[in-house]
Amino acid sequence: MRKRTLECFLMVFDYLGNTGLVCLTGFVILQVVLRNFRIANFPWMDEAARLAHVVIIFTVTPLLFHADGHITAEVLRPASKSVQKLLKLTSTTASTIFCFLFFLSGANLISRLWNVPLAALRIPILFLYLAPLMGMLISSALISRKLFERS
Repeated sequence: MRKRTLECFLMVFDYLGNTGLVCLTGFVILQVVLRNFRIANFPWMDEAARLAHVVIIFTVTPLLFHADGHITAEVLRPASKSVQKLLKLTSTTASTIFCFLFFLSGANLISRLWNVPLAALRIPILFLYLAPLMGMLISSALISRKLFERS
């Protein structure tokens, strides 16, 4: 049941990430064309592009964690297997703690500012922070699952 729910979230995140990429690309190209021909400058396009960028980052990150496609750095390459296992366990634990703290601080921020609108789009700031919070929640669930699978 949990695995099916997680797969459903990841499928939605894949769709949102691809949609965000298409929207961001379209907004940037449209902004460049409009500014080069001095037709107009729409401030709402900047905010919509920023929103699409945030959606891309925080929806694709859980997908990369799920597929083990995130960037890893080996600090101690010649280290023994036990040291490498300890480093992976430490990094996974630190990532899980970071995701939970990010989620809690973001939830606290939204509870204070949930009805403050974005300047040009006139939508609540909640929509800007919804993707990062959901992305961090799913990322922390994926990282925690990997942590418990390794132990």
